[in-house]
Amino acid sequence: MTTWYRTILSIFLMSLTAGTVMASVVMEVKALTDTIILMHWTDGHVVHSTAGQAYGEERLVQVPLDTLAATRTASYRLTSTNDLDYATSQQPIQIGRKSKGTDFAWLGGSNWTLEHWLYLELPKAMKQGATYVVDTGSLADNGRQWTLTFDEGSTRSEAVHVNLLGYVPDAPGKFAYVHHWMGDLGGLNLSAYGGHDFRLINLQTGKDSFSGTLKFRHASTTPETGQLNDSVHGNFLGADVYECDFSSFQTPGRYVVSVEGIGCSFPFQIAGDVYREAFYKVVRGLYHNRSGLELTTNCTRWPRSAPHNPLLTPGFAQKLFYTTNRFVEWGSEGGSAGQLTNAHSFKGFLNSAGWYQDAGDWDSYYSHLTVPQMLLFAYEVAPRNFYDGELHLPEGINGLPDILDEAAWLPRFLYRLRHEYSRQASVPLGR
Repeated sequence: MTTWYRTILSIFLMSLTAGTVMASVVMEVKALTDTIILMHWTDGHVVHSTAGQAYGEERLVQVPLDTLAATRTASYRLTSTNDLDYATSQQPIQIGRKSKGTDFAWLGGSNWTLEHWLYLELPKAMKQGATYVVDTGSLADNGRQWTLTFDEGSTRSEAVHVNLLGYVPDAPGKFAYVHHWMGDLGGLNLSAYGGHDFRLINLQTGKDSFSGTLKFRHASTTPETGQLNDSVHGNFLGADVYECDFSSFQTPGRYVVSVEGIGCSFPFQIAGDVYREAFYKVVRGLYHNRSGLELTTNCTRWPRSAPHNPLLTPGFAQKLFYTTNRFVEWGSEGGSAGQLTNAHSFKGFLNSAGWYQDAGDWDSYYSHLTVPQMLLFAYEVAPRNFYDGELHLPEGINGLPDILDEAAWLPRFLYRLRHEYSRQASVPLGR
């Protein structure tokens, strides 16, 4: 987040707190390509319920964007002091919009605030290094004139996408993709940019490290999912995709992909241990979602008592029981208490815990077995990459890499549960 962005957002939030009546607020103004300016707006925010408040004590603080005025070309004037094409003010030739809810409250029903992305198509392309001023008149409360400099080597475009985790040097495929959906303007037309140069810019030196050519990859009508009815043409992007192929480049470092006439990507790394941070956070996330286990300060900054444990959680005793009713006979996800506890199907209460909470609730699913499967597969592929004690798990230093300690959490629960069936419900093992 840039300093400018923080400043505008802070002013916006302080104004709302003070009870000032506002119009929609401009969050960001930047180039999507050299012929399209993207403006990001927000209508407001939700004051959410906090700890100790009753459910539903929330309120909307917003003044919606005048979308009719915001999509009129006459609402904007564009000028530049170093691009003669804009020495006199110009209007966009057309404007596109997409909007979506981004903050939600429950006030006797669903309520939300919107954010908007407006696409101003320009009469002439912006020039590299030139600075432009967009005048929005009275559309926004937090300003009237917005300055941007078109610099394809330093200004990020929302159209340039790259793997933010990065790549290992010998990864066989390394690509950036260029595409964007512009709401009612449809997919970004990149046909004029095919064949343009792209560069990898080393962020430490500022120098070009690799160059190539932007090439067409797939059309917006290409199905990319097996669920063909979930989106138009079975395609979630809604836009043609072009690619930047730098698969042969292997030099470690921190880079951006810069595309001629468009802009650059988020920064990314090429490094031998580029996936280490992601691995650490994913497995730590699994640990924090262990059910039935108290999280203590020696393992986390977010301690909590043991949830959904019949032996440890207050009020949870005799909440779990064994029934011979099958899942398909329940009639709903949780079934009915009368149905599941009738004399025929009820086999006893269970004093067991230790699954993963996938929604903060009490039930366990067989699909969670993918967790130990994937962890064990990762260890089997590269056992030398994993260490004992690296993840700060409660198992501690026990002679096993921590990835195996986490992989064992669910199988150990299932082992205990199976013996709990035998002990508590008098069901022989093997049934």
